[in-house]
Amino acid sequence: MSFFDRYINSKLYHYTDIFFKMILLNVLMITTTILGLVVFGLPLSLLVGSISLRVILKKTSVNVFEVYFKTLKRVVKKPLNQSLYFHLF
Repeated sequence: MSFFDRYINSKLYHYTDIFFKMILLNVLMITTTILGLVVFGLPLSLLVGSISLRVILKKTSVNVFEVYFKTLKRVVKKPLNQSLYFHLF
């Protein structure tokens, strides 16, 4: 077994991978909060961040950006459509 195989299969690699994914997720949550003008963005970013974290911890080989923005789109899409419907009619 080569060094590379031992490193990839080690627990240290697994924990550092999860740690860096969590750091990246926190940066995305802070960015969403700032872009949402803190009042509207804080609950949204906490909701999307907690759902994304659950998915990331369940499946270890996922892209953090992809999971976060798919979840963000899914969470924002339904209320946005409903609010546009009620404002127009």
